[in-house]
Amino acid sequence: MNIKEITEAKGKLIKELKEAVKADLKDYDQGKVDKLMEAVEQKNAQIKVCKQENEKLANSLGATPDLRIHGSKEVLKGGNASDLEQFASDIIKNEFGINVQNRDVLESSGSGQYIVPAPMKSSFISYIIERSLLGRLGVPSVGVDTDTTTYPAITALPTADIIAEGNEVTETDPTFVPRTMQTYSFRAGTIVSQEFLDDAISSPKIILEPIFQTISQHIDNMYVNGTGSGEMYGINDIPGQVVRAHMGANGAALTGFEELGLLWRKLREANQDVTAFVMAPRTLNEYRLLEDAYEHPKPNPYGDIPMIESNQVSITQTQGTNDAASSVYAGDFKRGTVAGWRFGGSHIKFLVDRSTLAEFGKVRLYGVVRMGLMYPYGGGSMALLKGVIRPAGDLT
Repeated sequence: MNIKEITEAKGKLIKELKEAVKADLKDYDQGKVDKLMEAVEQKNAQIKVCKQENEKLANSLGATPDLRIHGSKEVLKGGNASDLEQFASDIIKNEFGINVQNRDVLESSGSGQYIVPAPMKSSFISYIIERSLLGRLGVPSVGVDTDTTTYPAITALPTADIIAEGNEVTETDPTFVPRTMQTYSFRAGTIVSQEFLDDAISSPKIILEPIFQTISQHIDNMYVNGTGSGEMYGINDIPGQVVRAHMGANGAALTGFEELGLLWRKLREANQDVTAFVMAPRTLNEYRLLEDAYEHPKPNPYGDIPMIESNQVSITQTQGTNDAASSVYAGDFKRGTVAGWRFGGSHIKFLVDRSTLAEFGKVRLYGVVRMGLMYPYGGGSMALLKGVIRPAGDLT
């Protein structure tokens, strides 16, 4: 039995206990009352054990961090991950109940969708952030109230100067331009059978894992490769990058860390920080295999800056005659990007499709979230190196 079922059983016992004790407290069965009190205490003990087991399970699977989502009229308070898992478990159990109806996952309202309660929304988002490139890069998250959000982007900073005693201050203002963030829906689903429900529902996180993993990878793909045409702008195509360098007309293999130095220098000359280098796993591996003339690992002069790999960075880009090139991105990801999560109304929810799988005793559970990306500095805090090809003899 899970916590909900034990709590319901406890409630029934308390109701019986109240009925067993008469209003005038003169005519009641002391033995029956004692047994009911003992049963209630047993339920309390069972609830305590269940909570301890859930906590151990969450720790063993990697507990979801409590990430607070700020920046709007409503602050999403940190919810409990186990509550969200229990909510998903209850949805699935309901679908295998006696009052099951065929439902269309495309319906915009009605019984086919389950809106995630407000206290659990931050846990829903945290699951995704924990698994995404956004979380690894420290990209801040805010809540937004509408599908389109206008925000100011900085295109020029104010100037500062030393002024002599008694002289006037010549005022200069920063330059802002309005930009619009459009949010997009991301959805992924998983199939759950009655048999699997019986075997694994005590660990509903296992059911949610593929949903959130897939959504986070799709968001990562848009963050890196989005073109801005019917989708978000990604760091590969965002206008206004400080530098868009390449390894030669037809690309070239890495021989050292000079190219990282170019990206770092150009960003620092623009008074921007470099919080990370982002690249494909293949490229990161090539950097790690660099050797000097004595076959010792080459020292990385930029070793204090994290090198973050993502499988969403393509290794099949075209650079001249080469169609197996990749890129390296550098930037101030903690200030240069903001993720906006659409949390109001029905934008964070689970959808259930039973109609296509009912005859097989299965349901398909979808997770849905809506979000977008903002770039407060335009592309001014990002730099791009293109045309990194694999070296001769590479096993891939």
